[in-house]
Amino acid sequence: MGVMNPKIVQLDTSTSRETIEGLLRMKTGAKVRLSMDSIEFILNLFREVSEGNPVTTVALDAELEFSAAARMLDIPEAVLMHLIQVKAIPSIYLQDTYKVKVSDLIRYREEKQRRREALQTIVDEAERLNLYEE
Repeated sequence: MGVMNPKIVQLDTSTSRETIEGLLRMKTGAKVRLSMDSIEFILNLFREVSEGNPVTTVALDAELEFSAAARMLDIPEAVLMHLIQVKAIPSIYLQDTYKVKVSDLIRYREEKQRRREALQTIVDEAERLNLYEE
């Protein structure tokens, strides 16, 4: 297959019992089948770019330097060091620096979000039941 022009002409989605997939039609007429997860990823990517946000793609098994890992989590390096020391985030110590897998950072961020949502559910329920004294 030759080089395809990356301009998207049409993005169709269809639902079947077996699979949810999309069909990406390129300007050249080439068709590419995509999973719904892939379509959501692409649409989120387009949204971020259209809002002027910088976007970087990195392989999940890539290892980031310590400072890049802290930036990805948007936390100070001291906080990341603590998380590594208490083994909340796995790391590798190599050549005088820590390296952290992107997949481990994503897992930590998702777990933190789930804990935050669970705590908010508890707070909402306590407020609904008037368990807080005023």
